Amino acid sequence: MNIRKKLVGIGVLLLVLLGFVVGSVAAYRGESGPYPGALQLNLTYTGELSEEEKEALLYIVEEEKLARDVYLTL
Repeated sequence: MNIRKKLVGIGVLLLVLLGFVVGSVAAYRGESGPYPGALQLNLTYTGELSEEEKEALLYIVEEEKLARDVYLTL
């Protein structure tokens, strides 16, 4: 009985892994997933940043550095 549970668990893990691999390959090739009409975001921005946006991004970077330092010391 215990061996059966292990085999079923390993089988489920292998199926999940196969799904991730197939999905990753499809995403790498740029193919649409099971929902071709789903919203797809284009996050490419080619314009100039304003000074306010630059300052906000620098603030976020410094905040993330501080958070990293805090997590490393905990």
